[in-house]
Amino acid sequence: MALRVSQIDALRLDDEIESVLEEELKSLCKAVGIPTENWLLELKALASLVVFSSIFLPQRQTYGQTLLNLKYSSNWVRATQLYALGRVLIPLVWARLKLRIGGESNRTNWNTSDTAHHPRTPAQRFARFVEKYFKVLTCLNFLFFLRSGRYVHVLQRVFDITMISTRQSPRVVNLDFLNRELLWHGFSEFIAFLLPVINRIQLQRIVGRLLPTAANADTSVCGLCGEEPWTAHAAPCGHVFCYYCAASNCLATDGFDCPRCGKAVALAQLARVPPPPPPPPPTLGD
Repeated sequence: MALRVSQIDALRLDDEIESVLEEELKSLCKAVGIPTENWLLELKALASLVVFSSIFLPQRQTYGQTLLNLKYSSNWVRATQLYALGRVLIPLVWARLKLRIGGESNRTNWNTSDTAHHPRTPAQRFARFVEKYFKVLTCLNFLFFLRSGRYVHVLQRVFDITMISTRQSPRVVNLDFLNRELLWHGFSEFIAFLLPVINRIQLQRIVGRLLPTAANADTSVCGLCGEEPWTAHAAPCGHVFCYYCAASNCLATDGFDCPRCGKAVALAQLARVPPPPPPPPPTLGD
């Protein structure tokens, strides 16, 4: 008997391959100008048929099982073929039946509990009852599968089909990759939790105190952003800052240290620098 994880992986691989084939079929129909709005269910069934068509071959393997060295095993030769037909036809027939029962105007009735505004017909109630209990049956089947390791799908239990390994040595699950993934996810979650807590401006202030600062008397640029100061304000030390740069630093921490000279600056100590006078208008002699 195959490992549980291998059986689940095989089903997931088949589902992924089916999804890729379905998208490719839609792209092909769009390229040749065939409308697909009314045939989406059939395209999905066709993609599923391609995936499960390999079961009719002697090896009785789907593409996902081939990648994981698995195959179906049953005492009845036709059981695997009926299982493949069931996987293809049952979803198609059920989806078409729901559309026929519900109609175009009652599609929302399936997933709503507001029966006062969306009354259901007896056929709709019966179909919803079947669908609900089939989901319960699927859940119970999966729980039994986790316990016994057989019949990962409901139809496998119906036709008494199991998955077996095609190689002598069983699949060895390497946990090194899983451990690295768990470690990386834990580290990334810790960083995502830590970053909002860190006060970047306070951290810059602490680092600025530790590093030596060189006095710079340039007042033509902001001492924080290095650009021409907007709404320039001067600190008691004489250096000029943009008002928004200085205010954001003061609001983030209780004041800040001037990056030019290292002196402490408070928001109340900032004094507005008057703008330079406009140049005199040109005279006629010029």
